[in-house]
Amino acid sequence: METVIREKIKFTASTISAKNSGQPEVALNIVRTNRGSELMERIRETIRELKLQVDKRRAAAYQADAHATLLRKVFRDFTAHKENEAKLIAAKAALEKADQVFASWNGHSEFRTSKFRDLDPARRIP
Repeated sequence: METVIREKIKFTASTISAKNSGQPEVALNIVRTNRGSELMERIRETIRELKLQVDKRRAAAYQADAHATLLRKVFRDFTAHKENEAKLIAAKAALEKADQVFASWNGHSEFRTSKFRDLDPARRIP
């Protein structure tokens, strides 16, 4: 792109120089070649391509960021699920232990009259 810009500047300078040196016909002939318009179109096309590349990179970066955010959320959810699962396993083990303790109390008269009688696993609602 630098080459095209330099060429455009050189072209414009030659046109201005011809006009300023009292050769308006030469300047007009230079302009009529459409070389200036062609150079400008090449510059514009290069700029469009650069903008397109930037937009594609920006979209890819946005998509990568969205994927990373989603992966972080999935990982957090998975970790929370595993933590909850571990807590549930521990709670189940504690409940089974409590069931064993209550079962051993079942034959004692204190348990039959105790306020803990409602905790008897046999009377527990599923």
